[in-house]
Amino acid sequence: MRFMFKRSLALCAGTGAILVGLSGQAFADGRVDVRPQPARAGERVGISVTCDGERATLSSTAFDARPVVRLTKLRPRQATGATSAFVRSDLRTGSYPVKARCFYQDKPSDIVYGTVRVQGRPGTPTTPPKPPVPPKPKPPVTPPYVTGVAIAADGLKVRRAPTSHAPSLGTLPAGRKVHLRCRVNGQPVDRNPVWFEVADGPFAHGFVSARYIGLLYKTQPVPCR
Repeated sequence: MRFMFKRSLALCAGTGAILVGLSGQAFADGRVDVRPQPARAGERVGISVTCDGERATLSSTAFDARPVVRLTKLRPRQATGATSAFVRSDLRTGSYPVKARCFYQDKPSDIVYGTVRVQGRPGTPTTPPKPPVPPKPKPPVTPPYVTGVAIAADGLKVRRAPTSHAPSLGTLPAGRKVHLRCRVNGQPVDRNPVWFEVADGPFAHGFVSARYIGLLYKTQPVPCR
C-alpha cells in the first residue's frame, strides 16, 4: 500500500498536478480557472473550481469578497462548480493567487490554486487622483513710489539733504509731478519737519520739503530706511 501511494505521488508530479488532497491522495485535475485573463481592475470575472468536495470557499487578495461555490459531482473524487466575483478596483497590475478550500460533508477535503492576472495602472493604485491645490493668492503689488505735485508758486528747490541749507540740485516748476520714494524728518519748513526723497529722474535721491508738495490720492510715502 505504501509503495502504491509513493508511486501515485510520482505520477501526479510528472503530470503537473496542482491539487493535493488532505487525505493524502493526489489528483491531477484539481484547479481554479478565472476568466477573462487578464482582468481589469473593478471588472466582474467568472471563476470555475474543480476539486474533491461538495462546496468550495474562494479566497484571494484580488477579490472584494470570499465567494462560496456549490460543486456538482462528475465522477468519484471529482466535482466542479462556478461562480463570479468582482476584482478590486484599487489593485495594481500583476498576478494574484486564488485559493479554493474544498469541503465534503462540512469537513476539509482538498485545496486547489489558480491565478488571476489583473490589468490596473502600472505601478500605481487605481484610486482617483487628488484634486489640485489652488495656488495661494499673491499679495497686491504696491508701486515703489508715491506721486506728488510741486505747489510752490516760484518753483520748489530740490536739496541734496533734508534741509534748506543743503546744496540745490535744481528746481521743480509749479505743477510738475514728481515720484517720491520715502519720507524723513529734517529741518522744519513752516513747522513741517517732513521731507520727501525723490525716486527717479534727474533729481533722484534729492529731497523736497513736504510743505510744498501736494500728494495725489492722499497716500503718504513709506518712512526712509
